[in-house]
Amino acid sequence: MRLVILTGASGSGKTTIAEQIERQYPESARVFWFDSIGVPSPEDRVAGWGSGGGWQRAMTIEWLGRIKKECRPDQPVLFERQMRMSFIQEGLSRNWPTPR
Repeated sequence: MRLVILTGASGSGKTTIAEQIERQYPESARVFWFDSIGVPSPEDRVAGWGSGGGWQRAMTIEWLGRIKKECRPDQPVLFERQMRMSFIQEGLSRNWPTPR
């Protein structure tokens, strides 16, 4: 699987790029939208995960696991969302461990 993670600041064009890829390659590429899971209120994020960052970390790791399970090995995948690089790295290391 080829996984491209598209992240950046709000308003930087992530969604526009992801929508174009989804339109241009509807039969081959899969696009995952982090925000499609819904974003709980700030109070719920604190209550359930300790902080907004805790929620984002948990959901990034969960999403990367879901992508790994749902996609074919030969399928190009785009994952779009504003995410911390450290959460992405942790999610990748948990779901795509390096062979030894």
